[in-house]
Amino acid sequence: MDIKEQALFLENRHPWETARFLFFNRLLSSHIPWFRSNSTRSALDVGSGDGWFAEKLMQATPAFSSMLCWDTAYSTAQLEAAAPLRVSKIRSRPEGRFDLLLLMDVLEHIEKDHDFLHGLVSDNLKETGYVLISVPAWNCLYSEHDRFLGHFRRYSFRSTKSLIESSGLKILHAGGVFHALLLPRVFCVLREHARKTHNPSGMVGVAQWKHGVRTTNLVNFLLSCDNAMSLLFAKTGWRVPGLSGWVLCQKRP
Repeated sequence: MDIKEQALFLENRHPWETARFLFFNRLLSSHIPWFRSNSTRSALDVGSGDGWFAEKLMQATPAFSSMLCWDTAYSTAQLEAAAPLRVSKIRSRPEGRFDLLLLMDVLEHIEKDHDFLHGLVSDNLKETGYVLISVPAWNCLYSEHDRFLGHFRRYSFRSTKSLIESSGLKILHAGGVFHALLLPRVFCVLREHARKTHNPSGMVGVAQWKHGVRTTNLVNFLLSCDNAMSLLFAKTGWRVPGLSGWVLCQKRP
């Protein structure tokens, strides 16, 4: 969850957020050899928001001895708040190198995304480390919701590939996710253009979820089916566009 959205947080995690974690947890488990083994690996969650994704990842695998959450928006209270064992939070850029860098819906917030990613790869990634990146897809779907969240852009696969390869990384696997949400977002953007709406202050994010158990379970089921389809596409190498795009990389020799 983005720090900007945390003030809206009610009680339940948004189904999109839980589905996103389940998808990427399975993806990492399938493609990183040491991910399910007892190990002493380290990870840096860049732009970690409230840290929920990192905490869930620590619970899901024994591979990590530590998880560092870095977000420039952390308040002093958030930094001082108790965190799960082996998870810590910082506000300034860390030193040291990590086995895994997570950039989950982060690069779209960075104006000079190439400089930012290149610096992380050069200074914070081990030679055999991995980088997992997710970004909002489809430039034509840039909307008031993107402006509300502070996005500079959305990405095509071509622009993502160019950014990654010019930053010293090689692509191991890539694909899309949230295919089922693509059409609803198209309708929302078309409606926005038709109404000529420009009111980012009226937007809410993924924290604003207040539906009942039955509705939540139904949405979770539908998104789990979408996840299964996305993982199948990834396994076969078929890069079918989704609402989000993702890339798993390693440092180029």
